[in-house]
Amino acid sequence: MVKFTVSHHLIHWWKGTDSLKLIMYPPTLNKVWYVRIFLERIIFKCTEWMIREHWVDHECLISNLVQFGVDPKKIIVRYDDIWTETIKKRKHSKFMVLYYEYHGKNKYFKDWLYGNDIIKSAIKHFENNKQIAFRSITNRMTKRRVLELLAVTDAYIRPNRHDRHKRLIQFCKICRFRSL
Repeated sequence: MVKFTVSHHLIHWWKGTDSLKLIMYPPTLNKVWYVRIFLERIIFKCTEWMIREHWVDHECLISNLVQFGVDPKKIIVRYDDIWTETIKKRKHSKFMVLYYEYHGKNKYFKDWLYGNDIIKSAIKHFENNKQIAFRSITNRMTKRRVLELLAVTDAYIRPNRHDRHKRLIQFCKICRFRSL
């Protein structure tokens, strides 16, 4: 995402996947996506001189930018605000494991990114254990629904292959949930 500051300087805000696409072609079933990524790289190289600062929301993204040729002196880490309130836990019968599942375009890539193959393997491994239940949260859920699920969550698993600032992991730490 490119944005202007008050002083009208161009800032490029990098958030996870967009920095990853600078250095690799993530898996996809849509071959047009590869062409789009290639064109994005060319456009970035042609316009990079106009960008005053590059903001990332986690240190792990810096290496992607530097590897692609961005001057490290222009990179600034800026974390998103995270929610600092705790959630009152509700009693429930099973050990509830929460995971994130993306719904939308390019699901093949998102399944790879969020490690859904690993999650599916864990669900299959525990399918006969009646004491453990797996629930997904999605990008289409309301905040209220997510909070309802978090109130009965015992653990959150996130086997991402490329990640940025993990707001939900931070939230789990604040609420003293296990996160794996």
